[in-house]
Amino acid sequence: YNNWNYNSNLYGSQPMQLQNANEWASFLDEKYPAEDLIPIIYREGDFTSQSKELNNLRQVRISEKDITQKEIAFLNYLELSLQVEKHLADYNVDPWSTNETQETKNPERHLKLVSKINEMTQETNYLIIRERLAFQLIKLYRYEENYSAVLSTFEKNFNESKSFISYWAMDHYAGALNKLERKAEANYYFSKVYVNSPSRRQSAYYSISINSDQEMNDAKNLCQTKDEKLALHFIRGMEPKNLAINDIEFINDNAGNHEYAKVMMSFEINKLEHFLLYRGNGSLSDFEDDDPIKSNEEAINYLNRLIILNQKILPNDDSNKFWHLSLSYLYFLNKDYANCKTILDENIPKDTYLKRQHTIIEMLNYVSSKTELSVTDENIIGNKLLKMDAPLKSSANFS
Repeated sequence: YNNWNYNSNLYGSQPMQLQNANEWASFLDEKYPAEDLIPIIYREGDFTSQSKELNNLRQVRISEKDITQKEIAFLNYLELSLQVEKHLADYNVDPWSTNETQETKNPERHLKLVSKINEMTQETNYLIIRERLAFQLIKLYRYEENYSAVLSTFEKNFNESKSFISYWAMDHYAGALNKLERKAEANYYFSKVYVNSPSRRQSAYYSISINSDQEMNDAKNLCQTKDEKLALHFIRGMEPKNLAINDIEFINDNAGNHEYAKVMMSFEINKLEHFLLYRGNGSLSDFEDDDPIKSNEEAINYLNRLIILNQKILPNDDSNKFWHLSLSYLYFLNKDYANCKTILDENIPKDTYLKRQHTIIEMLNYVSSKTELSVTDENIIGNKLLKMDAPLKSSANFS
């Protein structure tokens, strides 16, 4: 599982550029394919002129609709956004430069861009343009470290919005809150970006900072829904330096058989594999300073706590048998081979890939429970492995 895009079925999205281009294609009444808008929007060269840009744009049209007004509005915004990007590029100081007086800010150009954005905002009737102009304004203010202006611009333009660009703006809003030491609000809004904007998920994940139960409660007190509280627990639980058992329990108690809990249990099992299977004899020297578990004894203790929690969750399991598989593997890690076998024998998942995982755990448990493998044992294992791969090969051939 990936910390910021862990389940493509539930939370995946199109690539950022395509998602943005799709919104523009919709605004332009599908006259232009989104894929063909990408090189027009994301370019290295400068904006040329209205006439040349309009001619270039119309080279990729797939209809003859007359949407001149929208095309001009799109190109006007594109010209402005390219100017903003060029301006903000100067704020990124080159760490390898020998020039001690690198020019990083241009107040005069900043004011001209702010004025131009405000003028264009007054003139446009299109929401997509107005929101994107507000986003550009927020970027300008944030890079200028005018954090109060970031907050007021966001609150004026995006408080009720759930658009694609609103969550990009919210990422900057949360960053400004953090700079103003309004940590609880920053964590809360970063968590909303994490859940709702896959293209900004990585940025939001690394920006969230919850280092105590008090900081967690402060952020949770701002939540408007149960789902927002669940997301905060998930984000905290997925931090590698934390142990997620309490977050898993909270999600199970408040949402039952939720995907968040499954992902975190998988993540915790992965941690235990790291500590118990790959750390040699588990001596203290094998553990890193920032590991949440500092010794083999702590790992075993945490393993047993997870077993107790998994047993509690078991009645919530569904036909995919995830929680039965996780419990069986926890038993295996605890060298309780008999209970592992019992769970596996009585619970076969319906899902093809989980069936494969079932077989893998079954074979690991079978081998580990034997002091020595006989020819019969080796044949049993070989047949199991062949059967395990057969459905996948059949599926691959079919596709």
